[in-house]
Parts: sequence; C-alpha cells; structure tokens
Amino acid sequence: GIGEGRGEGEGEGRGEGRGEGEGEGWGGKVKQAIGKIAERLFNMYGKTDFETYTETVSRLILVLTPEMQSELLFSKPEIPFWEDVVNKVVDNITADELGNLVAKETKKYSETMVITGEEGEPGEDRLSNINSFLSNIVDRSKRKTELVPAIRESFRREGVKETMLEYMSGGRTKKELLEIIETDLMRTGIDAKALLGIKTLIQKNADIEELLKSLIDLLNHKNPDMRRSVVKSFVDLTDKLLLLGRIDLLKLIIVAFSDRLGREAEKGIFEDIIDGLLILALKLIKEGKHLFAETIDDILNNYLKTLEDPERLKPVVSALSNIGDKGDQKALKHLIYAINRDVAYQIINTELAKKGGEIFSLLLHSMKHINDKITRIRVLSLLIDAAKNVPNSDSFIKTYIEDPKWYVRRNIAIILGEIGGEKSFNLISMMVNDQEPRVRVELMESLGKIKTSESEKLLIEGLKDQDKEVVVRILTSLRKVGTKKAIFPLNDLLEKQSFLKKEKTQEIQERVIAVLCSIGGQEVANILRKVIFNKSIFGRYRYNDKIRLLCVDGLGKMDTIISKQILRRAAWLKNQEVGKRAAEIIKRASLV
Repeated sequence: GIGEGRGEGEGEGRGEGRGEGEGEGWGGKVKQAIGKIAERLFNMYGKTDFETYTETVSRLILVLTPEMQSELLFSKPEIPFWEDVVNKVVDNITADELGNLVAKETKKYSETMVITGEEGEPGEDRLSNINSFLSNIVDRSKRKTELVPAIRESFRREGVKETMLEYMSGGRTKKELLEIIETDLMRTGIDAKALLGIKTLIQKNADIEELLKSLIDLLNHKNPDMRRSVVKSFVDLTDKLLLLGRIDLLKLIIVAFSDRLGREAEKGIFEDIIDGLLILALKLIKEGKHLFAETIDDILNNYLKTLEDPERLKPVVSALSNIGDKGDQKALKHLIYAINRDVAYQIINTELAKKGGEIFSLLLHSMKHINDKITRIRVLSLLIDAAKNVPNSDSFIKTYIEDPKWYVRRNIAIILGEIGGEKSFNLISMMVNDQEPRVRVELMESLGKIKTSESEKLLIEGLKDQDKEVVVRILTSLRKVGTKKAIFPLNDLLEKQSFLKKEKTQEIQERVIAVLCSIGGQEVANILRKVIFNKSIFGRYRYNDKIRLLCVDGLGKMDTIISKQILRRAAWLKNQEVGKRAAEIIKRASLV
C-alpha cells in the first residue's frame, strides 16, 4: 500500500534510498533509523491520519542536529511520502536555519569537488540534490519570498559562490526566460527576421543579461505588435528576477520602459508600459524594495509634469495613485505637487478625491512644503472635502495650529470653519491670539460660520483687535451671528476709534452700522439716532453724511414706533441730505 501510487513509499523509495545511504557511516545509519521510525509511524497513522504522520516525522527531523538534517533533506532516504514530509519541514524551519543548511552543505561539497578534482560522487550528486531541493520544494513553498533571500544571505556569509547551484545562479530563470520568449514572441506570428538576433543568442547559449539586452533592443522595433509582446515578456519575468534578487536586471527593464515611454506613439502600448511599471512598482514594494519602487515614482512623475495630452496623463495619474495605495507616499506627493498644472488638475483632483480621509494627513503635511499659491489653494480645497470624511480630523489638525509658517496656520483656520462643530471651535479658541493678522482674519471668518453663542463671544472680544482687516472680518461675521449681546461693544467701537487712521475709520463705521441694523431693536434705534443728530463741541456733526444716511436707511427698514419717530425728526433737517432721505422714506411708507 505504501508504494502504490504514492511514489516515495516502500516500492520505489526503498531500493533507491538504501543504495545511497546504507553502509556509509553515521549518515547512512541516521537515514536508516529515521526511515524505520517513519515506516512505523506510517503504519500507525498514514492510512487514516496522513496529516499527523507528516507532521510527526517533520518534527522529528527538526529536532536533529543541522548535520543530520542536511543528510536527510539533501538525499533520498527511504521514508514514505518523503516530499510531503520535507514540505512540512520547510513550512516550520526558520528562514535563517534553512539558509545555513543550504549554504554550508553547498560549501562542503563544492570544496570536495575542488580538492579531489572530480565531478562524480559525492560532490556533484549532492549539489544536484540541493538544486533539486531548491527547485521542487523551496521554489514551490508559500514561504519562497522569505526563504530565498535568507539562503542568499547565508551564501554571502559563508563565502559560497551562487554559481555553484543552477537555481541560485539564475540558470533556472534563464530557462524560464526562454519559455517566456517562446510564448510571448515566437508564437505570435511576428516576422521571423525581427527575431533572428535573439534566436542566435539562444543558440549560442548566451547569458541572461545578453538576452535581456536583446529584448530591450526589440522595444524600439517598428512593429507595434513586437513592442507590445516585449513589454509583456518583461512583466512576465519580473517575479523570477525578484526572487533571485537580480535588481540589476530589473533596473535595465525599468530604464528601457522609461526611455520608450517618451517615444511611444501608440497610445495602447504607452498604456501597456505604464501598466508594466505599475506592476513592477507594486512587486518591489511587496518585496520591501521601496527605494527601487521610488525610482518608478520618479519616472512617472517626470511624465506627469511634462505631458500635455489628458488621455496619456490619466494612466500616469492612476498608476501613481495605485502605488500610493500600497504605502508609497512619495507617489501621492508627486500627485499633490502636480495639482498646479491646469491640464492635470481635474484628473488628479478626481483621483485624490476618491481617497477621502485616507489622504487627509498627507495633504496636511504637504501644506508645509508647497510654496506655489495655486497649488496651496487647490490642496486646501481637497483638504476641506477630505476633512468632512475624517471623524477625528481635529487630532490631525491640532499638530499644525502652531506651525511656524503663517500660511499653514491660515489654512488650518479656513479648514476649521468649513468643518464646524464644537471640536473646531475649541481649536479656533486656541488660535485667536495668533500673532499674524492674516491668520486672525480667517479665524474670525470661521467663527462666523460656526454660529454659536460661544463664537459670538470670541468675535465680540476680537473687536479690540488693533488690525483693521481683522476688525472688518469680525464685523462681517457678526452680521451672521450677532445678537443683542453685541450692541454695546459695537457702540463702543463706533465711538472710540482713535487707534485707527482717519482713512480707515469710515469703513469700520459703515460696517458697524450694517451689523447694528441687522440686529435691530430699540437700543439699536437709539444708537442710530445719536449718530444722526449728535454734534461735537464745535457744533459740527460727529459723523459724515454717508454714515448718517446709512442710519436713516436702517431706521426705514426697522418699521417700529421709535424708528418712525426718529425719521420724522430727521425729516425736519430740510437743507440736508439726511432730511431729504428721511422725508422720502416717510412718504413711501405712507403711500404703502
């Protein structure tokens, strides 16, 4: 039962296993002992609980010394279902331990071949077994991407040349490259003359670098189908080159793609190359090769900054966006910094808007490094939209409220106004005494959008600000949120403006009157009456006619008893514009 249909059982395995290990000292005895234990375990569990059998034997191997493990793993012992057992061992051994086993065993038997000068037993056969182990077990393992780099590092540490093993030197990859060339190029019906050069290299058994360079030359072929097939060949080869750590060859492909992009006339092939660069970048990121992935970011960014065709910009933007989704923030920064290009703005804006809150912190950070005004404005627009989708946006924003760059703090003030709510108000209250007037202006604007009694209180306190533009913005906001609480502070501002230069006084007065009129009521009417009639000790009216006329118009809109009384009194001023305006208002009201 062991031998039937299961390959490594008693039938086939015993004849081969004993021939290699029996009678060769302790190595053969170890294999015999483990083989006998495994056979008993198989008789106990193999037919009913195969998982328990393979797990138990693999654990038995894992507790052996490294020398004994090597003797078993790199030979063909008489153990039922040996390959399944080895797969279990590979699943559970640490990457460093396996790397040391392969490197030391390769070193040991390669030195045996050098010393004896013979390529027969035992050196060549053992190296062949190690190659077989790597190709059939490690290469198919789910831990392959973890194990191969560890083996490579052990080779370096032990001073073993990778050329000693076909698997490590790329011989296997070269075979796979030839298969890819066969599939992607030679079976596509492309003109045979175009492939003459690469066929010649294959016949000469050229190394993988020469084959790649020949393929790169074909990227410039006049036949579009040829170029498209070469792109596919390179993409298909990526995994194998990464596994072997041949970043040097991947660089050749990346540079070739970059060079071809600038000269590719066919839109479809242009997009294929962009997709190829995207696939390369994503695989490099997955393998932890972030620095090399950023090389692709830079290539895509070069075209992002220079292309004028929106249809070609779209795949470039999409590729950078997808790379950014895998944690490559440099790719997203390229998109953010290119948002000042009118031809790219809508494409980039649409792509980044999809990310919502995911990109919020990066947008905030980018404000510190953007000097271009257009870019800052467009980034600010994106930030405002993104902030509404981030529940804890205040925790991100708080770190920037004391940023040394005033325009960063100003943008924060704008964002807080758009978000609104108690958390935004709390942060604004921490910023109201900002030393930069341009920041305070936006803070006052934002308080007007929040529309609470607390925001009105801060606005009223801000009326004491010594900067005219800040006061003007406060008055604009008070028109939205002002209540009777603001009447007396506004009256004080109207009467005490010694801190303002004369040319700035009138604008403040006009805005104060507008805010008072929006609040209305008897107290406001009395203030307007004083403005219309009060004179200085020299007998002149304290306020000019423009301000007094604004008060008359405001009283006309109030439509209360006291406002009508004040208007009738103002109408007696026959020879003044104020009197004429009051008379007109009374006349219109009576006609109505």
